[in-house]
Amino acid sequence: MNETSTILDKEAEELFQKLGGIQKREALSVIGEIARACQEEQAKYDPWRILLIELVYEVCACFLHDEFFKGSLTTENHIQQLIEKVRKLSEMPNHDGQIFVKYRGLHGGDINPVELDYLISFGDLIINLESAQALARRHQNTHTHLHEHLVEAWSAFKANKVTTLFIRVAQSGQEETDSLGPCIEILSQYHPAVYESSQIVLTSQGKKVQVPLVYDEDQKPDWNLTMVAGLNRLSKNSMQTLVHKINDLIKREDIYIPVDDITNVYNAIFSTKKLKSRLVKPPIEVNNVKWLMLASDQEILHKEKMDLVNAVFEKFGGPSQAAIQIINTIYEADFNALSPCDIGVTLQKMIPITSTC
Repeated sequence: MNETSTILDKEAEELFQKLGGIQKREALSVIGEIARACQEEQAKYDPWRILLIELVYEVCACFLHDEFFKGSLTTENHIQQLIEKVRKLSEMPNHDGQIFVKYRGLHGGDINPVELDYLISFGDLIINLESAQALARRHQNTHTHLHEHLVEAWSAFKANKVTTLFIRVAQSGQEETDSLGPCIEILSQYHPAVYESSQIVLTSQGKKVQVPLVYDEDQKPDWNLTMVAGLNRLSKNSMQTLVHKINDLIKREDIYIPVDDITNVYNAIFSTKKLKSRLVKPPIEVNNVKWLMLASDQEILHKEKMDLVNAVFEKFGGPSQAAIQIINTIYEADFNALSPCDIGVTLQKMIPITSTC
């Protein structure tokens, strides 16, 4: 190799390195642009995230009534504020009209214990305690309370044995909110009615209307059936008769009702064309078992999954946090992606149910 070739090779190498440097700088620039775009997209949806947390926090007043806000708001004012938040959320772009709060019980630590491992979802938005903490940091000048409020909300849900909450949000923001207020009013009186035998009373157009506490097919008080009675002005006798008739129907082999709608009497009621057209369905549902397994009212709950849910509930005496942990562990476990230690922990969670099967 002559001297000229050597010089040219060195210069080519230097030029190549310079070009490589340019490519790296360009790559870093592209990464920076992507990061900024992600931050901007995230910031665009932060107001909706904040609104969701505030809504869930205020829904807690349904379960603790004036103790939660220490009398700072009247029931009427509180309900109106909650309705306004739902109406505002109806304006979020590309939402699916379904707000879910679900207990998972899969992840926890010293700061966020496993018994407070709930998720809020609305469209593509998903919020847990960790994301609420990050949200509070991004808005530390105005919303440092978000994480604390969510901890209070989850604690209230745990204390009141709430494992799922569903709120239907109409696209127009008007249709569902008309019946949301009465449902909130009923929920705020539900626990005193169950544990203290007090009456549930709705205020409608200046008149007091008594709402019966309704029992499900297993003779247990039911949040959702009680709201159906209140919204439709049904007496206790009429509502309990309806529950018994629907329960008898879904047990008959010659009657066809879609499998995803016979998870319980409440869901079966609104799968019957005549009843569905005549009865107002509550826009809010508490502990509806189908939402443990589904992410949308357009999905189908297969019988095999429902049989498993029923078996777990029978073992644990109902939809307790321990029962939900077992169900979520079974359906969310990806054993191919787990370490041997993780698999051991997962199997350990399943022992209480599998040991008696």
